[in-house]
Amino acid sequence: MERMRMSTRPHDGWPLRLAFCFAGGATVVVFSALTLLLLTLQHPPTALHRLFYVVIIPLLPGMGVVSTIWGSWRAIHQGRILFLVPLFSFIINTVLLFVIWEFFHIARARELASDSKLHIN
Repeated sequence: MERMRMSTRPHDGWPLRLAFCFAGGATVVVFSALTLLLLTLQHPPTALHRLFYVVIIPLLPGMGVVSTIWGSWRAIHQGRILFLVPLFSFIINTVLLFVIWEFFHIARARELASDSKLHIN
């Protein structure tokens, strides 16, 4: 009985959720960086410029951090920027995914805990 109560706590399973957020953050940043690289190498026509703006969204947190710390992100040597922007984007995206997932998980756990009565029609 005590074991069953422990498994319904809202914070159980957070390491698994963190691992999924880690994998999701890495997937999104790698996909975004590779797609952005392919789009910029091929000089896309104007129709694909909209896709460029959608693809760059996961990299915006890293661009913001790099431009805040070093002034302008264009001022950094290109080798550094290729490493720093995805790194900061990955960290920020993973944290955001985890915080949002935890918020909804805790809210759902509270909703289930408050409605623990058996409803028989």
